[in-house]
Amino acid sequence: MNNIGSKLIVLKEISSTNEYAYNLLSQSKQIDGTIVLTYFQTNGKGQGKNLWISEKNKNLLLSIILQPDYLDVEKQFYLSMIISLGILNTIKKYTSADIKIKWPNDIFLSGKKVAGILTKNILSGRKIKNSIVGIGLNINQDQFYKLENIATSLAKIENKEFDLKDVLEELIINLNYFYNKLRKSQYAEIKKEYLENLYKLNIQSDFELPATNNEPPKPFSGKITGVDESGRLLVETQGKIKTFMHKEIIFT
Repeated sequence: MNNIGSKLIVLKEISSTNEYAYNLLSQSKQIDGTIVLTYFQTNGKGQGKNLWISEKNKNLLLSIILQPDYLDVEKQFYLSMIISLGILNTIKKYTSADIKIKWPNDIFLSGKKVAGILTKNILSGRKIKNSIVGIGLNINQDQFYKLENIATSLAKIENKEFDLKDVLEELIINLNYFYNKLRKSQYAEIKKEYLENLYKLNIQSDFELPATNNEPPKPFSGKITGVDESGRLLVETQGKIKTFMHKEIIFT
């Protein structure tokens, strides 16, 4: 089944595809896999209060309305896994540069951020009634201004421009491939491929615990060993495995 992209809404300019998708859902039931696509956002959303900044007509900015009502709340991070894998495998078609999934919601290309994911799940009891998955994928943008040290694009890596429609078609193919795996409950297979592509897996690395009201950030060294069923990052440090939710650990 190829649900994702079965309905495609293309908007020249919009404040936020995630907001638009949420408003659609609040008005009526939507087709599973509906995509809201734009080439410019005036108020694109990132994690928390962050904004997703993108030059006009340079990148792919979209939100997907999904209905994974077969997925238990405890397994909701598998949705993030399959979206990450769909994006990663899309990028692999266009470059041989190193690509990794940076937990919990970024894709890194040659050590810099090339894509971000923002997921909002709407629950019904112990099941996920709807999900809105926002994706920002840097394709042809060649300047990132104050973010040059942390952001990149396919065009910057390959030194050429790409056809946005071609990349979108490839992305839809890959997202459907992994969405079908999720529908078939192929959890072990999904997690195995996710871990094989996880940034800094089994590499001794430096991290920080965020600052609190009373104390500054605390640096520590550890090794990522995986993620658990709830999507928490597993880090081995001082001979013990510790778990971290998003915002509880900082990569340095």
